[in-house]
Amino acid sequence: AVLVSFLDQLKLFPEVIAKFRSHLRRAMALTRPGLQTRVFASRQALPAPKRRIHNFDAIRPVLDRLGLDVVELGRHSAAEQFRLFGDAEIVVGAHGSDLSNILMCRPGTPVVVIESAASVAHSLHVGLEHLAEILDLRYVQVVAETVKVPGDDHPATRWINRDYLVDPDALDHAVREALATPA
Repeated sequence: AVLVSFLDQLKLFPEVIAKFRSHLRRAMALTRPGLQTRVFASRQALPAPKRRIHNFDAIRPVLDRLGLDVVELGRHSAAEQFRLFGDAEIVVGAHGSDLSNILMCRPGTPVVVIESAASVAHSLHVGLEHLAEILDLRYVQVVAETVKVPGDDHPATRWINRDYLVDPDALDHAVREALATPA
């Protein structure tokens, strides 16, 4: 889970990560074909601001239409989270530590990450993108606007943790494209 937190994201060690994933997948019995669930890693239960989806009600119909299960990972044990991601046909979510669970995904699994333009401009997305590359996952990025909400005036949260305003059509397009693209 800490693997994506290096200041220099290119210092991830591909061989170590691949062996670590292989070991965990065997230990968790994730080596067999899974249930093929579609996971939306929700951050909605976190206190604002924390890269939640500000207009969640607007994207909920998209998630439902595409068969994505909205999962609050904090309500699940580590083992349950590993199984959810290990069984995932696709993972979608806003940038955050909960997406380090992509470590459990099977090679070729699409991972759609919602990022802010500021995060991309400052290369904060690189850790997850690089981890996905190491794990042979299909990384797809959806850039969203951010919204200022009460409580985000602390210097550390001015832009990094602002909640996202996600374009439902852009999310729909990114997920459909990720699912349609062969591994």
